Amino acid sequence: MIVDIPDLDQQVSVVRKSGKKGKQFTTKDSMLSIINQVSQVEESRLDKKMQRQKTIKKLVSDKASRSEANKTKKNSRLEEIKRQLRQGHSLASPFTPNKVAKKKKKMSRTLSAINRDWNDASANDGSATADGVQKKPKKSVSFDV
Repeated sequence: MIVDIPDLDQQVSVVRKSGKKGKQFTTKDSMLSIINQVSQVEESRLDKKMQRQKTIKKLVSDKASRSEANKTKKNSRLEEIKRQLRQGHSLASPFTPNKVAKKKKKMSRTLSAINRDWNDASANDGSATADGVQKKPKKSVSFDV
């Protein structure tokens, strides 16, 4: 069993046709297949476009409903604050007006007591600090030479 192997030293020449190429005429089947391919590409493009428009429309409607909900929440909160102010409530605390007045009165008594202590301490010695604690006098040191 002998296999015929060509020599690698020899060049293999490629035969080329010279001259004009002939026209290729299309058949009815090939034209229909090309038209079908083009129409499928166009239909898929249109489908993608429609899906994208639907998702955008859905997102816009969701955003509008969220903004409407936030607006109603904000308005209801504002109305609640207005109602509380009309009834005499303070915005800073949830207490009733009587309790707020009592707290203010108690606070003013405490502040006046602190001021009184301050004035008494500074009048007695003059060396009292803000918290009412007296300072020790400085020691003087002298050297006799």
